[in-house]
Amino acid sequence: DGVKTEVDVMPTIGEEKYSEDTRIPIRDQRGKPEEDALRRDLTIGALLLRVSHREGEQGSAETLQYELLDFYGGVDDIRNGILR
Repeated sequence: DGVKTEVDVMPTIGEEKYSEDTRIPIRDQRGKPEEDALRRDLTIGALLLRVSHREGEQGSAETLQYELLDFYGGVDDIRNGILR
């Protein structure tokens, strides 16, 4: 019937703020994908996948489209066997 793919879904996180009495961040707004990727430790960890429905279509997995966002060269690093 098909291949099942499991992913962790995480919205793009905006700026993190901290109160004086805790180290737990307060995230009260959404950010840009570039801002979220910048916080990642490795270039390959900064790879993001934007999933959306094709314009004018809704409802099933067949209408999904995918866009790989690579702001810091993660794909090249995977190809070259580099962790940085």
